[in-house]
Amino acid sequence: MTPIDCAVSGDRSRQKGWGVSNRRVNPDNAAMQGYPRRKEARAAALLVTRKHVRRSREKVAMSRMEEPRSIGSRLLRGIGWTILGLILALYIGFPVAMAVAAVWPSHADVGAAPEGFREVTITTSDDIELAAWYSASTNRAAVIVVHGAGGSREGMRRQTAMLTKHGYGVLSLDLRGHGDSEGAVNRLGWEGTRDVAAAVEFLEQQDGVDVIGALGSSMGGEVLLGATGECPQIRAAISDGATRRCTEELLALPSERPLVRNFIARVMYSTVRLLTWTEPPQPLLGEMLRSESKSFMLIAAGDDELEVAFNQYFADTLDERATLWVVPSVTHTGALSQYPEEYEQRVISFLDDYLLRAEPALPADSR
Repeated sequence: MTPIDCAVSGDRSRQKGWGVSNRRVNPDNAAMQGYPRRKEARAAALLVTRKHVRRSREKVAMSRMEEPRSIGSRLLRGIGWTILGLILALYIGFPVAMAVAAVWPSHADVGAAPEGFREVTITTSDDIELAAWYSASTNRAAVIVVHGAGGSREGMRRQTAMLTKHGYGVLSLDLRGHGDSEGAVNRLGWEGTRDVAAAVEFLEQQDGVDVIGALGSSMGGEVLLGATGECPQIRAAISDGATRRCTEELLALPSERPLVRNFIARVMYSTVRLLTWTEPPQPLLGEMLRSESKSFMLIAAGDDELEVAFNQYFADTLDERATLWVVPSVTHTGALSQYPEEYEQRVISFLDDYLLRAEPALPADSR
C-alpha cells in the first residue's frame, strides 16, 4: 500500500467513527504515563487504611473508657430495681399476703373437753353452728371465753380452769371458721358480734346464771369489746391484747395518722373486704361507749408500744369504767404465762366486783 492509499484509508476510517490513528505508540512511553496514576491510587489506599486503623484504635480506646461507666450504670439500675421491688413487696405484697392469711380456711385442733365441761352447739342468727364447751355456774355468774385469731377453745384451757376454780360458769367458744365451728374464716373477727350474741342467748337459757361476763384474748378480746354495744347483757368484759380491727380505729392514734404508718394496714383491710365482701365492723371504742352500764378490764403487753397506746387511749376515754393493767416486760398476751398468780388475782377480783357484787342483770323470765 502506497502512502497515498494509507492516507485515504485513514480518512475513511475516521469518517466511519472508528477513531483509528496512524500515529505509532511506544509501549515504554505508555507505561511511564500510567505510573503516576497508580502511585496516586496506592497512596490514597494507604491513607484510607491508616485512617481506618486510627479510627479502630480510637473506638477501642473509647470502649475501654466507657466499659467502667456501663458496668456502673448497670449496677445502679440493678440496685434501683431491687429497691423498687422491696418497696412493692413491703407495701403491697406483704399486706396482701396478710389479708389472704386472714381468710385462708384453717381450723386449729380441739381436744377433749376439760373435766366438768360438756360439748354444746350454738346456732347464730345467720344459721352458723358454733362448737363450745360449757361448765355450769356455782356462783350465779357465767363468763364467755373467746380465743385469738387462728386459734380455738383449746388454747384457752388455762383461763377456763382458772374461772371454774372460782365458781364461775364458763362457755368457751370456737368462733366461726375456727376450731370445730362452721362458717368462713375471718381472723380479724369482723363477724364475731353474731357469735357473741348467740353465746349470750345460750347463757340466758341456762339455770343458775343471773349475770354474764366475758374474757377474750387478742382477737377474742376485740370481738368481745366490739360486741358490747349489741349485747347489753354482758356486765363486765376483759380483753387481753386488744388493739384495732379497721382503718378508722388505727387513725384514732396521732402516731398512726401519717400514710407511711398506716398504708400497710389500709391495703390489708381493703384486700380482706374484696376477698370476703364484708364491711369492717364499727370501731371498738364506739361500741364500748354505747354500752354505758358495762365495765372493762384492759390488759396490755408492756413490750408492745402500739398495744399499750391503744389500751391507754381506751382507758382514758372510758375513764372510771375501765381498769388498765400494762404488764411489764411481756409480749402480746404474755401476762398469764409470765405472771400467773397476779393475772388470776386481778381477773377474779375484777369479775367479783362487777358480777358477783352487782345486781342481777338477767330478768328471771329470760331463762
